[in-house]
Amino acid sequence: MNNQENPVSKKSPTVSVDTKVELSQEMSLFSITMIGVGAMIGAGIFVLTGLAAGAAGPALILSFLLNGIVTVFTAMVYAELGSTFPSAGGGYVWVRDSLPQPSGFLSGWMDWFAHAVACSLYALGFGAYAYLVINMLNINIPVVSEEFVSKLLGVIIILIFTYINYRGASETGLAGSIVTILKIVILVIFIIAGLISIFKNPTTSLSHFRPFMPEGFTGVLFAMGLTFIAFEGYEIIVQAGEEVKDPKRNIPRAIFTSLLVVVPIYILIAFVGIGGIESLEPTWQFLGKYKELAIVEAARQFFPYGEFVLLIGGLLSTMSALNATIYSSSRVSFSMGRDGSFPKIFARIHPKRRTPFVATFISSILIIAMALALPIHDVASAADIMFLLLFLMVNMAVINLRRTKPLQERGYRMPWFPYIPLLGILTKLFLAIFLFGYSPVAWYTTIIWIVGGVIFYYAYARERYIEKVEEIVKTVHEEKEVVTKEFKAMLPIANPESIKPLIKFAGPIVSYNNGQLTLLNVINIPALLPMGGGRKYIKKSKPIIEKAVSKAEKYDIPLNSIIKISHRTEKAITDTVKNKKIDLLFLGWRGFTRKRDYIFGSVIDPIIANAECDTMVLRVQNNRLGKINKILLPVADIRNTRLSIDMSANIARAFDAKLYLLHIMPPKSTNKSENLKKKIINRLNGVSGIDKENIIIEKSSNIVETILDHSKRYDLLVLNTPSESIFKMFFIGNKIQYIAKNSASAVLLVKKYEGKLKTLLQKFFGTRKIDL
Repeated sequence: MNNQENPVSKKSPTVSVDTKVELSQEMSLFSITMIGVGAMIGAGIFVLTGLAAGAAGPALILSFLLNGIVTVFTAMVYAELGSTFPSAGGGYVWVRDSLPQPSGFLSGWMDWFAHAVACSLYALGFGAYAYLVINMLNINIPVVSEEFVSKLLGVIIILIFTYINYRGASETGLAGSIVTILKIVILVIFIIAGLISIFKNPTTSLSHFRPFMPEGFTGVLFAMGLTFIAFEGYEIIVQAGEEVKDPKRNIPRAIFTSLLVVVPIYILIAFVGIGGIESLEPTWQFLGKYKELAIVEAARQFFPYGEFVLLIGGLLSTMSALNATIYSSSRVSFSMGRDGSFPKIFARIHPKRRTPFVATFISSILIIAMALALPIHDVASAADIMFLLLFLMVNMAVINLRRTKPLQERGYRMPWFPYIPLLGILTKLFLAIFLFGYSPVAWYTTIIWIVGGVIFYYAYARERYIEKVEEIVKTVHEEKEVVTKEFKAMLPIANPESIKPLIKFAGPIVSYNNGQLTLLNVINIPALLPMGGGRKYIKKSKPIIEKAVSKAEKYDIPLNSIIKISHRTEKAITDTVKNKKIDLLFLGWRGFTRKRDYIFGSVIDPIIANAECDTMVLRVQNNRLGKINKILLPVADIRNTRLSIDMSANIARAFDAKLYLLHIMPPKSTNKSENLKKKIINRLNGVSGIDKENIIIEKSSNIVETILDHSKRYDLLVLNTPSESIFKMFFIGNKIQYIAKNSASAVLLVKKYEGKLKTLLQKFFGTRKIDL
C-alpha cells in the first residue's frame, strides 16, 4: 500500500461512471478440450460402428479416415470464427450476422433439430444397452417386445436428464472431465485387447480385410454419412466461447486437440473391430448384424468381462452425450427465444433455479417424439443431414465474414482461404445428398422440418427477429469502462443493505491512498444457462450499482463499475482481480457460515485463498458501521505479523484513528510488560503512530475471550485471516467465526498478498503463525 498521508481532497462537482457488463471467462484449455472430446466420443462410436461396418465392410477404416479429413475442413472454419467471434450461439450467430435472412433463422432452427435428433439417437442407444443389461441379469419382461422396452427405457432416461437440466445440473467441469477420461480409458482397453487378438493370429485377422470394399465406394460414402454425427461435437467448444479463458488462443487449440485425440481412436476401433473378432461369416457382416450392440459383442470376444466393460462405457457415453445434447438443444432454442425468433416463452428463465426451463421441456418433447417415431438408423441419418447442412452454412459464413470484416483481429486464421471452406461446402453437400440413397425417410423428415421453418419465419419470426437483433447490438455498443489511477481497489457488492457500511469503510482508505475504486456486481447463474442468458438480470443489478456509486461519490475517488455474469461468483471475483490488476480487495462477511467444510463460506474462502492482491473482509453488526476512532489489533509474534500491522496502520491513518496492539501472554509467563513493550517498539521500527501507550500486554489462558473483552472498548477489531496449512486452518477459522459473531465492535479480517509461490506453500505446508 501507498502510505501517503495526504488529506482527502474536496469533492469534484461531477463524477462520471459507466457500467461495463462482462461475461466471466472461467474455462481452461483442458476443461474446454475435455468438453469437445466428451461430446465427440458420445454415443455415436458405440451405437453406429456396427451399422457403418455393415454398409462399408472393412473399408469402414477408410470411411473414418475420410470423415476425419472432411471434419478438419469445417473445424478450421470453427477455429477461426470461434477465436474471432466467441459466442454462446456458435454457428447460429455467425450465419445470422453474415448471410441474408432467413439463413440465420434456419441455421438456428436446424441446429435445434439436429441436437434434438442426436439426443434421440443417444436415448435409443441407451435403451438398447440397458435392455442388454436386463437380459444379463436374467430379468424377463413378458408380453412386450424388445424394441418397445428399449424405446421405453430411452424415454425414461430422456425424462431423467430433462429434470436434471431443469434443476440446473451440468456435466461441465471436473465431473464431465472425469467421465470423458473414463470413456477414453475404456475405448483404449478395447483397442489394446483387439490388437492383442489380431497379433495372436495375424494371418486370419488380415484375411478379414479382404475384400476391402465389398460394397464398393458407395458403401464407404454411406458409412461416412451415417457416422458423421460421431465427428461432430467440437462445435460445442465454440458454444462455450464466451466462457473460455483467452479464447483467441485456446478455442483453436481445443478444437484441433479434440480431433487429434478422437480420430485415431475411431480408426483403431474400426481396425480391431473388423480384424480381431472371430466369425463364420465375414466379420463386417457379423458387426452389421449386431447393429448398435456390435462393439459390445466384439469386446465379449476380446477379453474377460469385455461385454460388461463396454456396456459400462456405452451407458456412460450415451448418458453423458444425452445430457450434453439436451443442454445444447435447449441452449439453442433459448437463444432463439431471446433473439425473438421463437416465442418469448422459450426465453423464460426459472425465477429460482435460473435455468431456461421452458426451452428444456419443449426440446425434450421434440426429442421423445423423434425417438418414438423413427427407427435408429433413420434417426442417425436425419441428425447427420442436419449437421451437414448446418456446417455447410457455417463454411459459407466464414467466406462472407472475411470479406465484410477483413480488419477484425483473428486468433487463428485458416490457411488456403477460400479453398478450405469451399471444400467444406462441397463435401458436406455431397455427403448430405448421398445419404438419400441410404435413408429417404431421413431426407423427407429434413425437408419437412426446413419447409416448416421457412413458413414459421415469414409468418411469425421475421419482424420480431430483426427488431431484437438491432436491440442487442445497440446495448453492447453502449457499454464502457473508466480507468485512471495507479492504486486500484475493488468492492464486490450483492446485498443492498450492506452497501452503506462497506462504502463507508472502503471510501476513506481508497481516498487516502490516492486510488480508484471498482464496484463489481456478479450475476450468478447455473451452469446450464448460457452466459448471455444472464443479461436478463442486468436490470436488477443496476440499482445496486447505482446505490453504491451514490454512496461512494462523496469521497471524491474515481469510480468504475462492472456487472459480471458468471457461473461461479468466487471465480468471477478472483479473475477480475487478476485481469484489472487490483491492489486491494474489500469483501463483506455476515460473520458465520452454514457450511461445515468452510471457514468463512463457499464464496469467501476461495477468494481469500486465490486473490492476487491484499484482502480486507469486514463484518459489522446489523449493517451499521459507526465512526472509527480506535482500532485494536491482536498480535502474537511481531516478526510474523509485521505485514498486517502495516495494513492496520494504513487503515488508522485513513480514518485519523488510533491503532492499539494487544499481546496476550500465558498466565505463567515471567516476561515483564514494560520489557515486552520495548521489544515490540524496537521490532516496529518504521511504523508510525505506535508507542508504549498503544501497546496492551495481557496475561490470560483464554485468548478468544480476552480479545472479545477488549473489543468492547474499540470501534474496529482487526484479525489476520488463517494462512496456516489446510490441516490447521479449520481450527483457527472456528475461533475467528466465534470472535466475529460475538465481538461488540466491527471486525476486519486482513490478508497481505505475498506472491503466488508463497501463497501456494501456505495453503499446503503453513509458513507463518496466526494471530490468535
